[in-house]
Amino acid sequence: MWLTLLALRNRIGILMLSLAFVVLGITSLQRLPVDLFPQIQVPVAFVGVIYKGAPPLDIEQSVVYPIEKAVSSASNVEHVESFSKQGLGAVQIWFNWGANLDVGQMEVMQRITQILNSLPP
Repeated sequence: MWLTLLALRNRIGILMLSLAFVVLGITSLQRLPVDLFPQIQVPVAFVGVIYKGAPPLDIEQSVVYPIEKAVSSASNVEHVESFSKQGLGAVQIWFNWGANLDVGQMEVMQRITQILNSLPP
């Protein structure tokens, strides 16, 4: 009740305060940096495998699963996804946000190199 009476007695002061808030809000909004397409680096790496003529089940069991197993224990790996189809397999490695992607990719390459001899020719 006392706040309402204070506002009614000081109409000009309340009007000036309201205008100050509007002006400060507009000024802040104009200075706010907004980018329509910000530059971000999505922490993901892809491994593609071509195995001509092989059915999806063979690619999945003999190529994709060993790669998944090798790279899933790399540091900063959040999760691993994969798919297989006729003559082609792919593994998608998602890293934690904020992780160094260059280091993660190097570690993935090292782990794949270690199991390369166990993969089919």
